[in-house]
Amino acid sequence: VNPSIQAKVALAKDWVPPKEGGGGGGVDPTGWLMSEKLDGMRAYWSGGRLWSRNGKAVHAPAWFTAPLPTDLELDGELWMGRGKFQECMSAVRSF
Repeated sequence: VNPSIQAKVALAKDWVPPKEGGGGGGVDPTGWLMSEKLDGMRAYWSGGRLWSRNGKAVHAPAWFTAPLPTDLELDGELWMGRGKFQECMSAVRSF
């Protein structure tokens, strides 16, 4: 387990709307981009290795990691399609 990875993974938090008139409350999301929640496995690419959000190494095959950048860290979701969460998790566990 790599605890430094756990600290880098951005996890969702409840959104608190800003208070009228400014001050206090949450952040105004105007101008932000968002995407649909995908039902997959959260993963973090450190530029050389794939990790779970809990900091456990994910043993992905070389054909999968070869095209990933070595000079950029990525935080995202391993996803195989709608309704395929268990299939995705099985694939990850098989390596």
